[in-house]
Amino acid sequence: VSQLERLLSSLCGVMASELFEGGEVSLPRFGKLTAVHSKARDGRNPKTGEKLHIPARLRVVFKPSKAFKELLN
Repeated sequence: VSQLERLLSSLCGVMASELFEGGEVSLPRFGKLTAVHSKARDGRNPKTGEKLHIPARLRVVFKPSKAFKELLN
């Protein structure tokens, strides 16, 4: 395993634990990652039309920085 792979693995672990605890991860000049709780809800399989239950979960939301948005446009 290369040093880069170990570094990225450690970074992902730290970011995941911070987000799991309700914090946020700021990536300068790139944006911010925030954890958001999604409520449980009922859904439908678009292929079969079958009803299903979608459980509550924690999801990650990315908000790009102003500098990053300007680079894209």
